[in-house]
Amino acid sequence: MSALSIKSATYGDLVAAPAHLIVEIIDGRLVTRRHLPPLHSITQSSLILELGQALNDSRGGAAAWTFLHKPELHLGAHVVVPDMAAWSRERLPSLPDTPWMPLMPDWICDVDTPSMSPEDRDRKRCIYAEHGLTQYWLLDPAEKHLDVFELGRTTCVLRQACRSDTIVPAPPFSAAPFPFSTLWPFDKPPEKATDP
Repeated sequence: MSALSIKSATYGDLVAAPAHLIVEIIDGRLVTRRHLPPLHSITQSSLILELGQALNDSRGGAAAWTFLHKPELHLGAHVVVPDMAAWSRERLPSLPDTPWMPLMPDWICDVDTPSMSPEDRDRKRCIYAEHGLTQYWLLDPAEKHLDVFELGRTTCVLRQACRSDTIVPAPPFSAAPFPFSTLWPFDKPPEKATDP
C-alpha cells in the first residue's frame, strides 16, 4: 500500500484563488476566509484611527508608525495576512515595491471572526512568534474584548485583557492610551441624567 502524497500549496495557487477571499498558505495548506463583516471592519478601522491619531503627528513631524490593513507577509514557507500590522518608521523608513511586506511588523492585531478557525488563528500566532514578532493583539468585536500578548519564540503570555470601559495603554503603544469604548462607534451613548 502506498502512502498518498499531499501537494503543498504554492504562491500560484494563492494568486489563482477567488479575489473575494483572503488567502493564506499555512503549513503548506491553502487557507481561505471571507473579509470582515461590518461590525468587525468598523472596529478595526476605529482602532487604526485611534492609534494613528495618537501616535503620528500629521501636522509637521514625520509619522512614527506605518499602519497597514491586511498586509501580505512572507514568512519562510508561510504566506499570512494579519488584519492589522504596524512598523516603526525606524525599521521601515520606506515602503517596498513588492505587493507583500518583506519585513516582520513590530505589532500585529488579528480580529477574531467565525470564519477563522481557532486552530488556524493559534497556528498563525505561533508562526508570528517563530519569525520574531513580540507584540500581538487579538480583538473580538462580538464580545468587545482585546487580549494583549507578548510573544517569545516558544512562549505566549497574556499581558493584558481589556474589557468594557477600560483605558488601553498596551505595548507597543503604551505612550498612546485610549478609551476602549471608542472602538464601538455604533454603540448607543449612555443617556444623561435629567433633573426631576
